[in-house]
Amino acid sequence: PYTTLFRSGTELLLNGKAVHLFGGHRVSEDPDEGQRESAAIVDRDMSDMLADNMRMMRIAQWPQVPEVFDFADKHGMLVIAESGNWNMGAWQMADPGIRALWKQQMREMMEEDWNHPSVIAWSVGNEYESATREGIEWTRDMRAFTLKLDSTRLITFASRYTADSSVHTGTDEGSQYSDFVSANIYVPNYADYAPRLDRVHQLWPDKPVFLTEFGKVGEDSPHDTERIAAFTAAVTAMKARPWVNAAMRS
Repeated sequence: PYTTLFRSGTELLLNGKAVHLFGGHRVSEDPDEGQRESAAIVDRDMSDMLADNMRMMRIAQWPQVPEVFDFADKHGMLVIAESGNWNMGAWQMADPGIRALWKQQMREMMEEDWNHPSVIAWSVGNEYESATREGIEWTRDMRAFTLKLDSTRLITFASRYTADSSVHTGTDEGSQYSDFVSANIYVPNYADYAPRLDRVHQLWPDKPVFLTEFGKVGEDSPHDTERIAAFTAAVTAMKARPWVNAAMRS
C-alpha cells in the first residue's frame, strides 16, 4: 500500500507539490438500487463529479462497493474513507461493546480497500461528540488502532464542534489527534464562513484544514440564487486562506 498525500505543516503535498482541492461528499444511496450500487450507477455519479472538476471525495459513513475505489484509482480521484461512527454520543463511545464492534468494522473496511491508491486518509467518524472526554479518547484510541493496521495514510474525522462554546483550546476537542482538521460548517450568514475558518486555524494553527461539509439547501426556484451566494462566499473565504487545503460540497 502507499499514500499519495503527505502532510508538511499546514500544507498537503501530492507528489511533492502543495495542493488545494475541491470535491464532493457522495452518499451511496441510489433511488432505485439503494446501497447495492451497480457499476453503471457509480460510473454515472463519479463521471458527473469529474465533469465538475471534483477531484476529491469523502465517502458516506459506511464501506463502499469496490467500483467506487476502482473508478477513483483509474481517474486520479482522492478519497477519504470513513467507517461507521455517525453522530455517536459520549456514552456510546465509552461502551466496550460498541468500541469492539467499530474496530471490527473498521478492520474489515481497511482490509478490503487498503490497496487502492486513491485512498489517502482514514476517517474515524462523523459529527460525534468530539468535545467530550469520551470523544477525545475515542479519537486518540481509534487513531492508534487504525495506524497499527495502516501507518501509511493520514487520519482524520469530520467535526461539528469546532465552534462549540466548550472548545477554548485545541486540547478541548478530538481534532487534536487528526492529521488534518475536517470541519463541517453550516452558517446562516454567508459572511460567517471566514471567521469560522479563522477560528479553526486559531485552535489548531499547525494543521491543514479541510471543509468537509458546507453549503445550503436548494431553493424552490430555477435560479437558486441564495445557494449560489452561499457557495461563492464559502469558496472566497477558503481561497483567501492557504491553510485550507480542500473542500467538499455536501
